[in-house]
Amino acid sequence: MKVVASMALAMCLFSANAQTNSYKFVVVTNWFRGAANLRVVGNQLWNIKNNPLWVNFQGDFIGFDGSNAVISTFTMHPVYQAATTSRATYNYMGGISGYRNVPTTVQVGTEKQTGKIIIVQNFTNSDSIESLSFQAYKLGITEYQGKPVEIWDFGKPYIFQVVTTNKIRI
Repeated sequence: MKVVASMALAMCLFSANAQTNSYKFVVVTNWFRGAANLRVVGNQLWNIKNNPLWVNFQGDFIGFDGSNAVISTFTMHPVYQAATTSRATYNYMGGISGYRNVPTTVQVGTEKQTGKIIIVQNFTNSDSIESLSFQAYKLGITEYQGKPVEIWDFGKPYIFQVVTTNKIRI
């Protein structure tokens, strides 16, 4: 009974608007891109920020194998050199009585150490000529040039739609 009464009320309201003013209902669909830390892998939404399943990589883009990117990973290690520094020596009263040389090490640069080759699906940063830094989710192992390599997924951007209905007077 309540359903019938509410439907009748809705019909009266709609017909009252239709008699006095002409309206047109317009449905608008807007597509939005989510934040950069939201990615979709296998129809599952992931927040890659501070997620231990997403691993940080540094690598050089080699090329494409079909639709997948081939990347040579690397790590940067500091390079140290032996050096000596002069440190003060103190007497029993706390005053400086002299100086002595102390052996230390000083970082003089960094060295690039090549790692493994990986395959990355949905990779979009291939236009960069310089070294890449990215996060990916491990999918498993595949074969590349006759050798087993790990396959990772960069993830697709999270794109969602918002549907709104607007009532426009004609």
